[in-house]
Amino acid sequence: MFKVFGILLLAACPAAAGFLLAGAKSKRIAQLQAALVLLGALEQYISYETATLSEITYKLKEDARFRVLGLSMLDTHRRDAAAALCACFQDNPALCLEQQDVQLLCDCCSNLGATDTDGQIRHCQMYRQALEQRLEEQRSVCRQKSRLYRSLGVFAGLFCAVLFC
Repeated sequence: MFKVFGILLLAACPAAAGFLLAGAKSKRIAQLQAALVLLGALEQYISYETATLSEITYKLKEDARFRVLGLSMLDTHRRDAAAALCACFQDNPALCLEQQDVQLLCDCCSNLGATDTDGQIRHCQMYRQALEQRLEEQRSVCRQKSRLYRSLGVFAGLFCAVLFC
C-alpha cells in the first residue's frame, strides 16, 4: 500500500513542478498586461485630470485592476510618489516579472512629473510600446515552453514511477 502511494507521489511531484513552471509563465503574461493597463491609466490621468502624482498613485492603489501588480501595498504617504511606485514593483516578491520588466516600469515611474503634460504622455506611450513588445515575446515563449514544461513534468513522473516499480 505504501509503495503504491510512494510511487504515485513520486510521479506527481515532477508533473506538479512542470505545471507550476507553466503557470508562472502565464502569470507573467497577466502581470505584463496589467502593467500595460497601468501605463494607459497613467496616460489618461495625466491627460484629463489636474491631479498631482500623489493623488494619481492613490487612485491607482484603489483600482482593483492593479492588484495583480501589488499596488494595494503601495505606500501613498511618501513624498515621492514615483519612488513609491518603483519600490512597490521592486519589493514585491509575488511579481513574476523579469528584472528588465521591473526596470522598465521603474524607469517610467521615475520620470513622471519631470516634464510637461505632453512630454509625460509621450513618455508613457514609449514605455507602453516597450512593454507591448515584451508581452508579445512572452506570449510566444509561453506558447512554446508551457506545453514543454507540462509534458516533461508528466513524463519525468511516469519515468520515475516505472523505474521504481
